[in-house]
Amino acid sequence: MIRIGGRKSHNKYHAVQTEYRGIRYASKAEATRAGELDLLVRSGNVRWWLRQVPIDIGEPGVDKPYRVDFLVCDEAGQVHAEDVKGVSTATFQRHVRQWRIRGPFPLYVIYQGETSVIFRCT
Repeated sequence: MIRIGGRKSHNKYHAVQTEYRGIRYASKAEATRAGELDLLVRSGNVRWWLRQVPIDIGEPGVDKPYRVDFLVCDEAGQVHAEDVKGVSTATFQRHVRQWRIRGPFPLYVIYQGETSVIFRCT
């Protein structure tokens, strides 16, 4: 069950905090993706998924870990990160550049129903 609202969100991008299965997500889109991942687990297309996983992609000793929305293991055992975005900010573009340098696995960016994949440049 997805519950929307509750307290008023003061997010400058107008994201509405949404609760799904007792867990509060930062936006409706993120909670919806969690529901989709649950369905994919039940169908066997995804083995498991985790939420809000910190990944070290920044300058070592300088930057804090980047927190991806979801870490997903597909049916073949391949792991990838997912980030649900409503707005692509300058900060996020910096994280994308860092991911291309130090990302340990692909990053799927889900933006308004469209998905793009960021790979590490080797």
